[in-house]
Amino acid sequence: MNPKEAPHPEEPWDLHPLVPSQVHCHHHARGSFAVTIDGTTFPTVVLTQAFPRSQPGHYVALATPEGKELGILVDSSLLDPSSRAALQQELRRRYVMPIVTQVERVQQRPGSWTFDLATDRGPMQISVRNLHEHLEGLGADRIILTDIDGRTAEVSSIRALDAHSQRELSKIL
Repeated sequence: MNPKEAPHPEEPWDLHPLVPSQVHCHHHARGSFAVTIDGTTFPTVVLTQAFPRSQPGHYVALATPEGKELGILVDSSLLDPSSRAALQQELRRRYVMPIVTQVERVQQRPGSWTFDLATDRGPMQISVRNLHEHLEGLGADRIILTDIDGRTAEVSSIRALDAHSQRELSKIL
């Protein structure tokens, strides 16, 4: 082997984890999401999350608009608070999923269930035919509802909902 050759050539699927203390995320006044990594600023960065439903905030890939990977944040909770807030805001913009703030009514109809919800993005109604196919439990306290048209809504914490909402959800849980 030539001593100048790397022992393991870089492959396109290799992960390049970023050190959270060397990453600073922010939004420019014009709205683009920017990142400074170890002193180098990238004025426009695109985020892609590997597991947005099951592991939000983990395994977030950062890339230029041209597709050049800058690296991956394994756990965004390790970022400084302002960077974490900017990253979470950008992820919420990219992965639009209304967060349920109240469950107004859960009603069973012949062949379907209907959920009347209040969300952080306004009122929403979700209809499902089969609860097992459209209700995704993510841990003991978090669920994602997906209606027959593919629209989704997240209950981030069942315990954090008001008593009426918890009673309504108890009809299906």
